[in-house]
Amino acid sequence: MRTTRKRAWTDDADAGYRGVDKQAENQGKPITWHVAMRPSKRRALDTSTPLGWVRDALERIKARIRAKGEHAFAVLKCQFGDRKTLYRGLAKNGAQRNVLFALVHLWLTLKALLAAKAQVRPQQPQWGPKGPVWG
Repeated sequence: MRTTRKRAWTDDADAGYRGVDKQAENQGKPITWHVAMRPSKRRALDTSTPLGWVRDALERIKARIRAKGEHAFAVLKCQFGDRKTLYRGLAKNGAQRNVLFALVHLWLTLKALLAAKAQVRPQQPQWGPKGPVWG
């Protein structure tokens, strides 16, 4: 996830990106890397101290941000079967991904949409001996 603030870049990454700031292609670039800690190092943190507790909380925040970003891709792969790229041309592949991500957005907001529909829906009539009776 990249954000720009006054010509400075920040980049959040998982633990697989450790050492990315030391690579030759990233030297001299105004990027602040927020790379997650390796799981073994995170388990070794002493959370009884204030500094250890804060570092652990920071790692939880990084993991939460990464999980929210990756969840849409998991839904795209599992629910809509987008595991392979069919080479039909760049424009067609891009258009298919746009449609699939729109479907993913609807899929992820389905529960909220159904709850809103239930609140807006009028009451169903009760049927009495002389016809419908609205309650």
